Amino acid sequence: MVGLKRFVGVRSVIQRKAYWAQLRRQGLTYGERFGMSRGVEISDPHLVTVGDDVGIGAYAQLIAHDASHKRFIGYTRVGRITIGNKVFIGQRATILPGVTIGDETIIGAGAVVTKDVPSRTIVAGNPARVVRELTEDYWERKRAEAESLLIGKHDIPDGPVGWV
Repeated sequence: MVGLKRFVGVRSVIQRKAYWAQLRRQGLTYGERFGMSRGVEISDPHLVTVGDDVGIGAYAQLIAHDASHKRFIGYTRVGRITIGNKVFIGQRATILPGVTIGDETIIGAGAVVTKDVPSRTIVAGNPARVVRELTEDYWERKRAEAESLLIGKHDIPDGPVGWV
């Protein structure tokens, strides 16, 4: 059984590397320290630009084309997707064509982003809306909360959540 688990792990690493190579061949432009979880889909990678320090959660979708109106009006909507620096896109979020996401932004899990997102904000929902501005005061409060609840990597938190 250990051998099978090791084989499956190696296989998934090979598949991830192949997917990254495919995205690069198709023109995806990305900066330093860019990471994606499993199942992320990027349509038309040549229309997507990703900045530095960006993380994308599992099964998120970056869709640079929208053919929903083609049957009715004969045209497909196509647009560039630009993601700034220090951005986190939550699990199963969807980014639609023509969207620019500003720097230092968090996109909530499951959000459907239909319009540009200003820098230093958190957006969530369907359609995504700004739910909070990310001020220095916000980050100071989060840092203090994390430090007060700091746990070891392998500890189980006493309360509902802990920080590692």
